[in-house]
Amino acid sequence: MSRPNRIPAITDESDAERLLRQLQRATETILEPTAAEEALEFYLEDKARECRKSTVDSHRSRLGFFVEWCESINAVQPGLFKKIKSPTIPDEKVARETTLHVSRGKEIVTHLDRFEYAWVEHVGWLLLTETSV
Repeated sequence: MSRPNRIPAITDESDAERLLRQLQRATETILEPTAAEEALEFYLEDKARECRKSTVDSHRSRLGFFVEWCESINAVQPGLFKKIKSPTIPDEKVARETTLHVSRGKEIVTHLDRFEYAWVEHVGWLLLTETSV
């Protein structure tokens, strides 16, 4: 059986204010302001420990645009990068060796011909199925 939480007795308003200040101090987190570019570099350094250089370069390229946008609108809380852990991917899951059969590729293109004609995905699948051996 669990014990109920003990709630301190509040005799007057000054006690409530004092308890509130104590609670605020106990839960405050001091954030260090960090520029978006610096946060990106921290992230890329973390990634470099477990990823190939090409992966890190790809992240740098794509995230560079995001950093410029976040910086332009001041939308992120300073120090956010410290709270996010990069996922680790085991070596055996870095790349798949799955074969797409020609018949399945044609089924996908037929579906896209009908429902998503000339969309990027349709064009990509069309090129893939027409140029693959």
